[in-house]
Amino acid sequence: MIAAPLPKLNPEILAQRLREEFRVEIPITQWNGKLGIRASYQAYNTPDDMEVLLDALSVLLPQLTH
Repeated sequence: MIAAPLPKLNPEILAQRLREEFRVEIPITQWNGKLGIRASYQAYNTPDDMEVLLDALSVLLPQLTH
């Protein structure tokens, strides 16, 4: 499991675009006023799953950060 901070953005839009455009479901949380994403990989996940997430974030974060 890894938790990583996210820049200031609308978490609902990020979650929707991850789901609709990249078929990625992942928790986006807010704790202590900070936004984060939590990836928890299981035996059924592959290294390609992580690559899809990283590629998706590299596309979406620059578009959604304000």
